[in-house]
Amino acid sequence: MTEDDVRDLLTTAVPDLPAPADPVDLVRRRASRVRGTRIAATAAAAVLLVLGVVALIPTAAPSAPAAPMPMPAPGPPKTCFAPDNIPGPNGKGAPGQVVPEGATRVTLCTFTPDTQSARVEWVTTTATTSGDLSPLIDTLNGFDDFEEHRDAHPGVEVLACNLALSRQYQMIFDYPTGGQWSVQFDMNCGTVTGGAVIRYGKVTDALNAFNTRYRASGGDVPPPPWDW
Repeated sequence: MTEDDVRDLLTTAVPDLPAPADPVDLVRRRASRVRGTRIAATAAAAVLLVLGVVALIPTAAPSAPAAPMPMPAPGPPKTCFAPDNIPGPNGKGAPGQVVPEGATRVTLCTFTPDTQSARVEWVTTTATTSGDLSPLIDTLNGFDDFEEHRDAHPGVEVLACNLALSRQYQMIFDYPTGGQWSVQFDMNCGTVTGGAVIRYGKVTDALNAFNTRYRASGGDVPPPPWDW
């Protein structure tokens, strides 16, 4: 074997060494790995923080239904009492039901203004029905109290009442105990008042409930819609 043959054999058996790594590129790669790790850790911490904040946000508890009122005890008979012509509820009213449950009979007093008079006079008419009055009572007790009404109408701290000369209404409920309960409607302000309790809302819904029951019991009233 000649010297040239040995040189060729060594050249073929030993591969060329790779080029040395660029030190700048090594630093860049290491910095990229560290930055990625830090970003992932920061994102995970942010997610945990958001979840913790959401868990700490208090949820609004639903308002508890008003405790049932006892049926009224016997007392002096209640009669239709015409409005005092001073619109507006007397204060915010107490919490609770505006009418006790369990009534078996109800009389609707309608006060129609006498526009022919120089003074505000009322012409009173009545209609009475009995039977299942729970839809009517549930409607009355389902109206908003002052706080609920204010929350539903942000910025309205004082109830606005119009001064139109409208028909007004009163309901007198009779109970098996022999007692009675009166609910006064203020159509100018959209309120119903029973005792110290005042409720706010679309009070014509209660009048519609009365007429529905009145028609079902044979009362002479045209079909809806009704003009209150």
